[in-house]
Amino acid sequence: MYYDPQMRHDTWDVMRCARKWIEGEIQTAARGDAFHGLHISTWPTIHNPWRMAAQMDSQSCGVFVLYVAEHLERGVIPRFSQSDIPIMRLRMLLILNQGKLLDEGDPIHDTESMQE
Repeated sequence: MYYDPQMRHDTWDVMRCARKWIEGEIQTAARGDAFHGLHISTWPTIHNPWRMAAQMDSQSCGVFVLYVAEHLERGVIPRFSQSDIPIMRLRMLLILNQGKLLDEGDPIHDTESMQE
């Protein structure tokens, strides 16, 4: 998946470079044996999925990318907008201060709970 918070296209050919890097890592780790059946060059690329939020400023790209990565890791579709950025920054501050991801029971776990 290629996600640019400002919804631009992959003009720098990031996905091709990422695939090439993955191929090299697999060839090194598996000494080429497991590489032949993967056909990494045929993996589909999803550009800026429609469900993802669009960044409306020039200062929040890191917050957007980290928040999306955390949600994808948890197996949850990220649902947020530019207006959620201040809350998301507070969440990140708590995470960094505590040294661990917040649990679902924490009051600032999700932006939806903060907006209610």
